Amino acid sequence: MLASLTLVALPNAVAFAREFTRSSLHHGASPDVVDSAELIVSELVTNAVEAGGLTMTTPVSAISRRHFIHVVISVQGGQLLIEVWDAGNGTPTRRPVTTDAEHGRGLFLVEMLSQRWGVVPSPRGGKTVWCVLALAAGPPERRTAEASPPPLRPLPLPRRTAPYDRAPSTSTMPRSAPPLGTKDMERVLVGLARL
Repeated sequence: MLASLTLVALPNAVAFAREFTRSSLHHGASPDVVDSAELIVSELVTNAVEAGGLTMTTPVSAISRRHFIHVVISVQGGQLLIEVWDAGNGTPTRRPVTTDAEHGRGLFLVEMLSQRWGVVPSPRGGKTVWCVLALAAGPPERRTAEASPPPLRPLPLPRRTAPYDRAPSTSTMPRSAPPLGTKDMERVLVGLARL
């Protein structure tokens, strides 16, 4: 199984990524694994959105390919591989978790819920944060960051002519999202035409 989704690094991308993860794994994993994967994707996409620096009021004309986030979920040999690519060059690091901290728990959760995880620079620029989960229920075997990716399929390079390898499914739309108005839809179309 392989599923991929390309998002713009806007704050609402996290909700889309969560729904994409849940719907992609609905039939192939236990509810515990789906919940863990959804939480991990949420944390990784949140980090990528924060690195992108966009807000919901950012003009569409300011959005470019460097604001894309690619989420890939694949299953191979009883393992679930989650990969999140963003154009940022920095390497995320796990901060010490304190009880009064409002942020900084994302990579701690990734580490606790996955068997292994790591960050690798991408040949197209930016970085891919990846993690591996067992599809069978049980505690993770190992919880350390690694410098090299797991021995699974590498993240595919997008085609330069189109940001999607395939058309996105409308099933990734969160049910709570209101429909776009005419002016918002025009802004989106203008922005996409400029990419």
